[in-house]
Amino acid sequence: MSPYDVLKCVQHNVSDFKNKTINAIAGLHAIEPVGENFRNKVRDIVDDFQKRVVKEVKKNGWDGKDDTVKLQWSFAGALLYAVTVVTTIGKSQQHYTFQLLAFTESS
Repeated sequence: MSPYDVLKCVQHNVSDFKNKTINAIAGLHAIEPVGENFRNKVRDIVDDFQKRVVKEVKKNGWDGKDDTVKLQWSFAGALLYAVTVVTTIGKSQQHYTFQLLAFTESS
């Protein structure tokens, strides 16, 4: 199995476990009156979820993302960002720095 497939499997497992955790808390809320016992049970459910997340991060390298389909950057988006940064930083940055220095020296 490729690293991508392993990550996709881990993401699916965490997403599934997250949904089960949410459903467990919602189901508990439907049958248990809110009180100290309810809070203790919710705390146990959340602690179990936290332990599972820590395990997935440490053991399987989960990066906190659930969606494997959505890319963070497209090539066009990355190119637009790079061109924007390159054209924005430069002489204009030097001009603002000079104005800031002149302002602080005159104060």
